[in-house]
Amino acid sequence: MVTPTYVQFPAYPVTVTGSKVTVTPAGTYSGILHTIVIGKATAGVVTVADKSGTIIALQASTPAQSLLFDVSYAAPLTITTTASEYLVVSAGPV
Repeated sequence: MVTPTYVQFPAYPVTVTGSKVTVTPAGTYSGILHTIVIGKATAGVVTVADKSGTIIALQASTPAQSLLFDVSYAAPLTITTTASEYLVVSAGPV
């Protein structure tokens, strides 16, 4: 499995533990989830969540697409994937 690409601005601390990526905005308690871009149909399950719960769960074979959210999340933002190397998550400050 190739590690997915995650884009944040400004740069937030990112922690990778196995298949789980945790994005924690420095000095803040929330952020804005802007977009999720799936470049190729997902090979496994992808879950995006915050401390309040799951924001979206993409099942295996979710087709390539761009999902526009522009919604607030309560930090930390976590992305867990079992096998999706064509995934870009864009998040930023409030």
